[in-house]
Amino acid sequence: MKKLLLLIILTNVFTYAQVGINTVSPTETFDNNGTARLRNLPLNGSSNAISTDPSGNHTTTPNQSFNAIRTVVADANGVLGYVQQIPYQNTFFSSSLAGRQTTTLPPPAGGTSGFTTIIYPGEESDLSNSFNPSTGVFTVPSEGLYFFTASTQFDNSDPSTTSATPDFQRIGFAIERQRTVGGVPTTNIISQQFFHIITKVFASNINGSIYCLAGDRIYVKFSALTDLPNERYAVAASKFLGWKIQI
Repeated sequence: MKKLLLLIILTNVFTYAQVGINTVSPTETFDNNGTARLRNLPLNGSSNAISTDPSGNHTTTPNQSFNAIRTVVADANGVLGYVQQIPYQNTFFSSSLAGRQTTTLPPPAGGTSGFTTIIYPGEESDLSNSFNPSTGVFTVPSEGLYFFTASTQFDNSDPSTTSATPDFQRIGFAIERQRTVGGVPTTNIISQQFFHIITKVFASNINGSIYCLAGDRIYVKFSALTDLPNERYAVAASKFLGWKIQI
């Protein structure tokens, strides 16, 4: 009976125990009276970084993305807590395609071509280091509401001819967002326009705002429709920029 009573007492002690480091009187469940060091923390927005899925369950491999939504804070006594969302980051990027650095659609044998991502090698500004000029993709660094705009000059004339007839009849121009959840990518259109072409060279501008999560990918694509085979369509000049307008 004495052994059973002792076991019950010890069980209750350990159940409600507080752990203290460099202190004999911890005031919280874990009380560290000194500096602390945590190593190999995942970068916000990184893929395949953690083994906890969005429901809080364990996965057998670190195949989950780490997307921070809270900020750790401390009161005057060093007690840790959190506030919703993460600190605002001054996010702005701007990149261009100019001087006949053309992005050309592969010529279909008549009909509609597939959408092609426009590459913007002329990076002008990238405050959060989130735009890739080699792929034309902006990777969202932190959750919030973003605004994106793209202005483009299209050239639908084949430079090998002097024909005044446009090479295609209609063009599509879109800003898209791609998000990957559980390894499955999903694409949403932020803004899109289709045009009936009557001139060889023309310009267009599209823009839109959308709420993004860290790790979302934003890019610009275009497509064309032709009645003739082996036609040529090009982006002669284009500019793509965006910024965060709300956390």
